[in-house]
Amino acid sequence: MATRLVLPEQQSALQRAVRAWDRRLRVYQTLVWLPRSLVPGLALGILIAIASRLRPWLLPSDILGITAVALVVGVGIMVALVWLWRRPAVASARRFDVLFGLNERISTALELLDGRIRSDDEFTRRQVEDAWQRVQQVSARDGLPFRLEPREWL
Repeated sequence: MATRLVLPEQQSALQRAVRAWDRRLRVYQTLVWLPRSLVPGLALGILIAIASRLRPWLLPSDILGITAVALVVGVGIMVALVWLWRRPAVASARRFDVLFGLNERISTALELLDGRIRSDDEFTRRQVEDAWQRVQQVSARDGLPFRLEPREWL
């Protein structure tokens, strides 16, 4: 019965760790996708500028305004997709199990705690303790470093 009192605390601790890793992943994805989200707006600006050069259509200030709006919309859509896309904790845990080489410890512990996998209390307690020990050893900076490609910015 004592394990039932400890497990919710460990479950929330595991979920907090997964959410922290997920936030780091989302920051990384935002940085990676930022130059990519600018491309459609810049392409639209270039096309409008070329069309206006061939056949007088818009003034340069109008082209600049349209391009700026297109850039803001592109970045806004990217940020919304990266940050508002819901990921279940178990799905994120599976991703981080692979990314950090945890051999499915975190996802299995969360599934055991959620009741998706049936087992006795002793096995669940041991699995959760093992997962928590491994979580404390993980360095998200090492497993998920922020690497940006300069070529994408060019």
